[in-house]
Amino acid sequence: MKSIALIPAYEPDETMLHIVEELFEEGFSIVIVNDGSSQSTARIFDSASEMSTVLAHPENRGKGAALKTGIRFLLENVPEEDWSETILVTVDADGQHRTPDVLATAREAGKQPGSLVLGSRHFTGSVPLRSRFGNSLTRSVFHLAARKKLTDTQTGLRACTLDLGPRLLSIEGERYEYEMNMLLAFAREHVPIVEVPIETVYLAGNASSHFRAVQDSLRIYRDILKLTLPDSISSFFRRLHASLRIYRDILKFALSSLAGFLADFALFSLISSLTAGLGPPSIALSNILARVASASLNFSLNRKLVFKSRDPLLPAALKYALLAGTILIGNTLLLGFLTNVLGLHRLFAKLLTEVTFFTLSWLVQKYLIFRIHQPRHAAPTAA
Repeated sequence: MKSIALIPAYEPDETMLHIVEELFEEGFSIVIVNDGSSQSTARIFDSASEMSTVLAHPENRGKGAALKTGIRFLLENVPEEDWSETILVTVDADGQHRTPDVLATAREAGKQPGSLVLGSRHFTGSVPLRSRFGNSLTRSVFHLAARKKLTDTQTGLRACTLDLGPRLLSIEGERYEYEMNMLLAFAREHVPIVEVPIETVYLAGNASSHFRAVQDSLRIYRDILKLTLPDSISSFFRRLHASLRIYRDILKFALSSLAGFLADFALFSLISSLTAGLGPPSIALSNILARVASASLNFSLNRKLVFKSRDPLLPAALKYALLAGTILIGNTLLLGFLTNVLGLHRLFAKLLTEVTFFTLSWLVQKYLIFRIHQPRHAAPTAA
């Protein structure tokens, strides 16, 4: 059988070159996915490309995305009739997987085609506390969710025949949660999961790891709940999460609007007091001057902090100016009607007017001016 090593790499050091050299000498074909590493690592990838195929993401997308890019590349370049005779082995770039262990994992996958083989550590010897605790917790959660015991649910050393590739591509997850989702999916579908004992290696206290203890752990446990809860409960939590996101965005927009409102209200109060001798025109003049100043502040806050828009500044500013002008006209007309026709106190009338136009402004800015585009990942390039 042919064996192919797939190495996802983000900011690798010389260690990755040693891994590539050893696997190359053992007869592996090697595919490396540069997951948006900085230019300082270009020399390492250039050297590795002499013994491997190097694919590249223009920006960091996560380990799961890098693995999927490599798998997709192999499915497109290995004839389908050869998939069942091709062993795919995923290997970390930080030196945690010794070549003899990679070989043993690949051999076991060759003996058990259609199975997922894990190179499982037993966490003996000097193991960083966060790694020991994290693996213990994740093992327990996986056991409860999948009703299957595994020694090491976080190992990156995994092997299978390439005919499992299409299923691997369909599994959710872009970052470290992808590896847990893989185990959950295979356990649920009764795909055999086999463990091969390997050496436990942590270099320099696992300092080279890019695993973010809080963010990535939350992604893992969130997906465990999503994949294991009944559909009705899972659907409820998805709706709840979507609702919370909307409320969060509205809260940020409200805080931005509050900042603009306070500036507007303060300026309106000051200018209307100074120009009270002008009679009715004082209200319109004060409102216009206050709105111009507060609108500039509100635009900056919404663009940078609320909607985090990456659209060009000028088109967004022009659309916002059109909205602000429209709202200014409506705002001024309504304010004048409330004060001059209905006889409401000018400050109370101002409050009612702002509340009225808040919803209109939110909808137009969210869906027309600072609309959030779905990210379009550029296709990986081969170096």
